[in-house]
Amino acid sequence: MATVFRFCTWDITNDCYQDSKRWATKEAIRRVMGEIISEGVEIDERFLGGEIPGMTARRFDPHHPPRRDFGR
Repeated sequence: MATVFRFCTWDITNDCYQDSKRWATKEAIRRVMGEIISEGVEIDERFLGGEIPGMTARRFDPHHPPRRDFGR
């Protein structure tokens, strides 16, 4: 199990904070110099790292994870 959070990062193109479409562990958020903006949610670790280590896929919903075997 892993605890993931919603987060935002500074978008230099638009000169403002942008909410991520991913959920991530505290370590991954620190790595991208992001700011946590939600309470933590526990998920199965198999939902992490498909594209970016420590982060979920875009638009992942930790409250309703996919039923299929994701990221085996």
